[in-house]
Amino acid sequence: MGGRREEMDLAMSRGLPGISTGSEEPVGSHGELKSPNPAPESGARAPVPPTENTSVGNPAGGPKADAAPTGPLPSANNDPVTKSLEVLGNSREVIGPGVLPQILGEEERIKVLVDEAIRRLERFNADELWRKEMEEWSIIRERLRTSGFSELVKVVEEIERYIAYVRDWFMNHNGEVRMIIEALKSGKTVIMRGKRSLSVVINGVDIDLMIEEIDGGVIVMMTFERLGGLVIDVPKLLVGDAVALLKMGLELADGAPKRVSTAGARMVTANDWQVLLWMVLNYGSCSVRIIGVDLNKEEPKVKWNVVPEARSIKHLPASVLKSIILSMDLTQLKILLLGGILGDGSVKLQRYRGQYVYPVITLVFGEGKVWSVVAERLGLRPYSNRGKYVISINGAKAVRFARDVLNALPERVKDLLSALAIEKWARLMSIAEMHFRGRYQIDINGIAFSIRISKTGISLEHREVEKDRAVQIYKQLKNDYKVRLRRRKKGYYVVIRLSELSDEEVMKKIIRLLCMKYQEYRERGIYEKTRQSIINALKRRPLRSFIPIEGCCKPTPWITPP
Repeated sequence: MGGRREEMDLAMSRGLPGISTGSEEPVGSHGELKSPNPAPESGARAPVPPTENTSVGNPAGGPKADAAPTGPLPSANNDPVTKSLEVLGNSREVIGPGVLPQILGEEERIKVLVDEAIRRLERFNADELWRKEMEEWSIIRERLRTSGFSELVKVVEEIERYIAYVRDWFMNHNGEVRMIIEALKSGKTVIMRGKRSLSVVINGVDIDLMIEEIDGGVIVMMTFERLGGLVIDVPKLLVGDAVALLKMGLELADGAPKRVSTAGARMVTANDWQVLLWMVLNYGSCSVRIIGVDLNKEEPKVKWNVVPEARSIKHLPASVLKSIILSMDLTQLKILLLGGILGDGSVKLQRYRGQYVYPVITLVFGEGKVWSVVAERLGLRPYSNRGKYVISINGAKAVRFARDVLNALPERVKDLLSALAIEKWARLMSIAEMHFRGRYQIDINGIAFSIRISKTGISLEHREVEKDRAVQIYKQLKNDYKVRLRRRKKGYYVVIRLSELSDEEVMKKIIRLLCMKYQEYRERGIYEKTRQSIINALKRRPLRSFIPIEGCCKPTPWITPP
């Protein structure tokens, strides 16, 4: 995901594939692998000393590690665990081993971080990680083949060969991973203090380790140094405005922070489908590199760095981005939001109090104002949660959003998203097929209406952000019901007053829902004013003339027959 964790991953990666740096040769062309072996430099990091040839965290065993990796000459400091300001940057305070922490309770927090990292490293099974990674890409390859994307099959085959190359490289560095564990146990670490986080760093020769405490959780990341990547020419398969909007939303939500050294639209991710999707959306020459392993609490994942030649939109000023978004219509905004949800959002089907399935679509973003503008245009209201902002689309609105997005996307785009087996996309298609209304809503000709009780009376209301959609519903109902169209601050409302409603079945549904709502609130002891307004509404006409109804509000002493 984006944010602080993403910055950490990017800071730990040395250079980009396809770009010449001081310590790495340019990668080869079109899938050519290169394992750079730079000449010795003065002042470079000391190599990890020879260790016993054992496979770390691999019960099944594995290829034995090399005795001592070849690399740059050791520096004056012969300690294999060295400080690296190049990695840490100058914006954070850095202290070495043996310096007492200055923050109360920091020593205990550091111990928790180190213990958790040791636990994850010792249970880490390298063979299983690379086996699963190869298996996931082989599944993607076969799904693309059967879906008619034969051009992408060749791209995936090159990526599979690169994964096998990195697997062999990693297995030859098991001894270095063992040295990292020993350094953690002996306290040979570098401590980084941020405003809201605390990090522990260990620098090896070809493998580094970063442990970070963020939002009460622990992130453990192994990063690979001096490891080459590959350059792939991705064919142009998808074109059109919808593709550009999807790409823009994905980068705004989950793209890597802009970098002065390159204008490329970088993506750092642990999702295999996202690697390929980003390459397809940014067709042409694309650099791909595995930068490390994310040792998640649940399951380790391979971390990818993808850099296409296409220019990043994050280099545009915020004012320009805002003007672009303001010029979009609502359908375009929804496709843009879909790209953001695929990158840094979620699509869930939750159980509401164990009674029925409730669709929830969310997007999480930082303090940037771009997504706030999108939310405002769509009539949504972001809320704050742990320093982040969340856009949430629930219930019937989620169903409407899913249907609108599916109708707007080209068939070729939908086929690719399905072939990549993206869980969020699969759930979104399921939501689009739901016939959902709110628990306390009335269904009239397939339109969900809410019950509104005011001092002037009772009415049924349906809200739409788009005026055209509200007018369409108004025309659909005006022959059967006396409807009104009202414009308010939050959008356009289609209104049916109960005093002008002659449908007895609808009246009975309204009474049942109001009684159910009253009884639920009374049992929970909440919303006393709402309960009283329900009582008053049921005592007034036209609802009073339909009471009692069999199975409704019994026994309820405050309702008496007319």
